[in-house]
Amino acid sequence: MVPKKNTPAKAELFKKIHKQRQPKIRVPIVPPFGPTGCDLTQWQSYASQIRAHFESGGLERDIPGGVVSWADSPVPSQPKRNLNFLLAALNHSNTRVINVQEPWATMIATSRKDFENRPDKFPQGGGWMVIVASKVKYSAPEWTYRLGDIRRRMAWSGVDDSCVFTQKDLEKTEQCAIAVAKVVSVDNRLCSLELKQSIWNNGDAFAWKIVEVHKLIEPVFFGNGTLGKPYFKNCPSAFKDNVRHQISRLAV
Repeated sequence: MVPKKNTPAKAELFKKIHKQRQPKIRVPIVPPFGPTGCDLTQWQSYASQIRAHFESGGLERDIPGGVVSWADSPVPSQPKRNLNFLLAALNHSNTRVINVQEPWATMIATSRKDFENRPDKFPQGGGWMVIVASKVKYSAPEWTYRLGDIRRRMAWSGVDDSCVFTQKDLEKTEQCAIAVAKVVSVDNRLCSLELKQSIWNNGDAFAWKIVEVHKLIEPVFFGNGTLGKPYFKNCPSAFKDNVRHQISRLAV
C-alpha cells in the first residue's frame, strides 16, 4: 500500500517502482564458437572480454581491443540449379514453411546469415524450407538493437557489409515468402567445431545451418505468419502456385 503523505518511505517506494519500469539493458550476444575458421581459444578470450564489458555497462564504442575480425564468408556461392531440381526440392514431403523474424529473414535471403537459431532440430535432420518474413512492428530501441547486432557480427566475421535496413523497407515483404533455403540440423552439443563455427550460431542446443539459399524475385504473400513448421504441401493452393512460379523465374 502506498503511503498517503509525501514521506521518505513513499519516495523510496516510487523510486523502486520507477526503476522496475526502466527498460532492461540487453547485453549483446557474443557467439560462443566464433567466425568460421578462427582460433577457438583466441575467440573465447576475446568474447569473455566483450561480455564483461557489456555486462558492466560499457558502451559499444568502447569495446576493448577494438574489433577482432576473421575471414568468414557466411554462405557459399549458390550452385546453379535447373527448374526440375528446385521444384522437386520445393515439393519434397519434408519441405516446411518457416516464419523468421526480420531483419534476420532478409539477412538469410540475401546470403549474409548462415544459421537460424532454434530450440529444436529441423525435422528429419534437415531439408528445404520456405522462409516467410515476419512483421516489422518493433519499437525504436528494439530495432536499434537488432541493427547493432548485425553490424557487430558482420564486423567480427571480417565481412565488409554496408547493408542498412529500415523498418519501412522491410514492410514491403512482411508476412511474405522471400526465399527458399536448404538447411542441415546441427546439434551444438555433439557436432564438430568445423560444422558449428559461425558468427551467427548463438550456441543453443540446436541450430539450422543454411547451406543453400535462393531469394525469390518477388515476394509471395502468405498471411498471418506461421505456427510451428507447417508442411509446404499443406499450404493453400494459391500460395504454393505463386511460390512455384517464382522458383521457375529464378531457375537457371
